[in-house]
Amino acid sequence: MSRMITALLLALCLSLSLGQGTALAFPAHNFMFVGPVAVIELNVPPAEIVKPGPPPTIRLNDWYYKVFNTKEQAENVEAQWKTVENNGGVPVPKYEVKEVLYQGRNMWGFRSHGVNGTFFQVQKPGKIKPLMDWVKVQTDRKVLERARNIFIYVKGNMGDAQGYVEIKAGLGMNFIDINTPGTSPNAEDVINAINEKLNSLP
Repeated sequence: MSRMITALLLALCLSLSLGQGTALAFPAHNFMFVGPVAVIELNVPPAEIVKPGPPPTIRLNDWYYKVFNTKEQAENVEAQWKTVENNGGVPVPKYEVKEVLYQGRNMWGFRSHGVNGTFFQVQKPGKIKPLMDWVKVQTDRKVLERARNIFIYVKGNMGDAQGYVEIKAGLGMNFIDINTPGTSPNAEDVINAINEKLNSLP
């Protein structure tokens, strides 16, 4: 009897082990299946060419991709974004480098997430206005002081600074299309407007 019970217990354990083994096989199978899908397809809708380039800029869902032949080229762009974010505290949207499929070729894309707000471009008089409108509605000294530090950095370290700003209380701005090293002398106008606003606050 004891031998029969032992045999039944062994059979049960073996059955459970095989069941677990089968269950564990599914994640491994899914991993192998989804592996190729990790290369992001930019050839068909809803992907849309925003700028023909070079490098082309393509919008897919909420992401904008600059497409390059090599990973090194995409990572060079990423490095510029990291520089301004880490060294200057410049606010930027989410960004990363991804492998993409474009025009039948495996390529590399630097992608950044879309953001809300009104477009600004520091070096164009007509397009710096949203920043001035933003300054007018601010009442928080800490927000203004942070913005002043950002534009001091932008002035001396970023070429053709541009981005989007939400014209409401709070920082609410993100820079895009980062070019560094470079300069944006008209950032001085934003700095002056911020100083005037700070001086007017109680």
